[in-house]
Amino acid sequence: MTDSQNNSVLPVARRTEINDRAAVGIDFAESYDAGLIEDVLRRRLDALGFDPRSQAGRRVVVKPNLLIRYAPDKAATTHPALIEAVCRIFVSAGADVMIAESNGGGYSEGILRPLYRVCGMEAAAENSGAKLNYDTSFRTVSYDGVASKTFDILEPLCAADMIIDCCKLKTHALAGMTAGVKNMFGAVPGVKKFETHARYNHDLRMFFSFITDLCRLLYEAKDFLCITDGIEGMEGNGPSAGTPRKMNVLLTSFSPFQSDVAAATLMGLEGQVPINELSYERGYAAHNSSELVISGESIEKLRVSDVRPASPNPLAPLRNIPEVLRSRPKIDHSLCRACGECVSYCPVKAIKLEEKRGKTIASIDTKKCIRCFCCQELCTFKAISVSGLPIFDIVNRLGFGI
Repeated sequence: MTDSQNNSVLPVARRTEINDRAAVGIDFAESYDAGLIEDVLRRRLDALGFDPRSQAGRRVVVKPNLLIRYAPDKAATTHPALIEAVCRIFVSAGADVMIAESNGGGYSEGILRPLYRVCGMEAAAENSGAKLNYDTSFRTVSYDGVASKTFDILEPLCAADMIIDCCKLKTHALAGMTAGVKNMFGAVPGVKKFETHARYNHDLRMFFSFITDLCRLLYEAKDFLCITDGIEGMEGNGPSAGTPRKMNVLLTSFSPFQSDVAAATLMGLEGQVPINELSYERGYAAHNSSELVISGESIEKLRVSDVRPASPNPLAPLRNIPEVLRSRPKIDHSLCRACGECVSYCPVKAIKLEEKRGKTIASIDTKKCIRCFCCQELCTFKAISVSGLPIFDIVNRLGFGI
């Protein structure tokens, strides 16, 4: 990972006006057939008044969610069939298309190659004519945000004329839901994400504000399109260790903020996504789905009302929760392989490997833990879950949790 030397301001590449009331396209889609997805997206873009040929000769960067090195059937990452379909549309329109991502761990070519291969991006690029990014440099960009005035951003996103935010619709232990806005946290290179968690370890609202600032920066500077993969999403212990859940939906919008309002309603998570509340407070998005301009299917027709949330703590969406009531990561030692990845990822070094009864296990120092849940997100063995107080676990098992 190559450090940026000086702060810069992103050049504005927008050819379209910013529209904080952009329509949200909703389409029924039940198959990961790249050809069928391409047909759906072409029709939706046409209905939204967008011609991909407007990007001919321009640099288009497709940003998937590749949180972890998992195969597509785990539903933790954006499906390669969607990425292939999107890339086909813009390559055939004459754009210079690149797939770029920084996952939750390190950021180097040696990490990116197996990540792209396992997540299906190599095949998606080959089948569509797109390129894969291996440039691990970044820029420190100045922007008048609420949470920060500088942001470290991947070089290919800085250099893009258009960004296509191809997110995955999932529950999220920290954020309630991850979709368009949260996906842009992947614009921060590698372990600098952990540094950001540590910086805001006592103020979760400011952490979400940082993500909102970052997404807004990129949204204002570049032509922007958000496509949400909800054909098969994730419920439960998201964003990586949950259960795949068929939702049969694709969302398309020029505003990730508006799109996420629709996404939360489709998952039955209204009022449980702090980033959406911040977007509304800042005037970036509607307060609820009834205020959205919808193109295509109705939200009620495709809504999945019984999605299991990531956190068993009913107080999780609230602000200023007393420490004793906050959710926390919990290790299942029957699944833990003592690989040490969580130790290296923890931004405050609250996890260590230790010998216990003749076995090496990972353990969490709850006094140091800042509840960022990076360990839960990135455990490849699904050995870490998010736990609340026992009473909250009981409430949720009885079906009374939010």
